[in-house]
Amino acid sequence: MADPWAEFRQAPPALQSLADLQRRGAVVTNGYRTDADYYRLKAAGYTPARNGAHPKGDGVDLAPGGEFRSLGDLQRAAQAQFGPNAVVQIHNGTHVHVATPDFEGDAPDVTRGRSDPWSEFKPAPQAKPAATLGDLRSSTALTPLAVSGRAHDGDTMRSAMGRTGGC
Repeated sequence: MADPWAEFRQAPPALQSLADLQRRGAVVTNGYRTDADYYRLKAAGYTPARNGAHPKGDGVDLAPGGEFRSLGDLQRAAQAQFGPNAVVQIHNGTHVHVATPDFEGDAPDVTRGRSDPWSEFKPAPQAKPAATLGDLRSSTALTPLAVSGRAHDGDTMRSAMGRTGGC
């Protein structure tokens, strides 16, 4: 008798690689795209590929964060993580594009709130204590970045002051 749970026992290899990069600080800015996503990007002046990796569920765009301080750092780490089957490129100087059949058509759908492919398996996050003024004064962090909530071709990062964040 076949194991009815076999498909749930192991995620596609690329999702495991992506989760590792996210734990290290990489930010997924785009993943699976629907036709509506494609037309929205076109209307905004971007040039998304009509039959590229994103609509097939085999592509993600990443921005540096955490231990990744530059696009070059992130590109090297992503290539090592995803392996030789992946095409990993810096695109438009704004993000790292990863295309690999190892997603098996299941790249995360970040435009509809599924940026973390493991979110449905995790417990609800606990409330974090508010930062104190002392914490803020001792911080050496650069201007924080926040997700703008709009689907762009890898350019969904905005600075806290509203300017596009340089990756």
